[in-house]
Amino acid sequence: MAWPGVDGNADRGLLLLPPLLEEANLARSFQARIARGAAHAGHTALVFDLSCTGDSSGAFAHASWADWQADVEFVFSWMADRVPRVDILAIGSAALHLPVLLDTRDLSSARICLVQPMLNGDAVVTDWLRIRVAGALIAGHRETQAELRQRLRAGEAVELGGYELSPGVYQGLVDTRLSFQDLAAVRSSRVVDAPTNDNGGQAATSAIERVDLSARWSWPLEQPEPPQALTRAVTEYLYR
Repeated sequence: MAWPGVDGNADRGLLLLPPLLEEANLARSFQARIARGAAHAGHTALVFDLSCTGDSSGAFAHASWADWQADVEFVFSWMADRVPRVDILAIGSAALHLPVLLDTRDLSSARICLVQPMLNGDAVVTDWLRIRVAGALIAGHRETQAELRQRLRAGEAVELGGYELSPGVYQGLVDTRLSFQDLAAVRSSRVVDAPTNDNGGQAATSAIERVDLSARWSWPLEQPEPPQALTRAVTEYLYR
């Protein structure tokens, strides 16, 4: 969904990258609020669904990481053809879409805002599988993450909380990493996070502005609304 700038002559755009699996649904309201605010500030904003997710065509079990990368590149190019500068907001696992853009597009003039980012695709998969294993144990079934990974590597989709994780998404995701060092060539970057998250041991570089929210202001996505401090830290950066 696109929100055109209210003055009809936007000189920048805001691309909101989609988080993965249930995170996409949990973050949708916050993304829409940020997009509307960006449009009110005069910037074109765009929220989109990856292929085989949300309102896009195709079954989730047929999704692939390569197709999702192509989606991200296409949507960025669509915006870049319409506005001189495209800024980016990525919440949680959405940060894992950034490597393909950093590799293939010129982001030197962009502002990038990461909210509680997940930087390691394999760690994201581990979290998903851990929930699946715990649920199976409660139901009286025993299975291990290693067994589930083996099934995925063998070409079998695995159900995770109502989503059929395909081998194509699995393999691409576990091989994906985002390093703060990768953002060095970007005009400006802000990481909004809880101080308890060490981002896999990565320290923000001097080129990255980090906003540490107190532990009580971190945002478990299961909560319907993010804390005001988080919203303010995002909007004051992206709208200025």
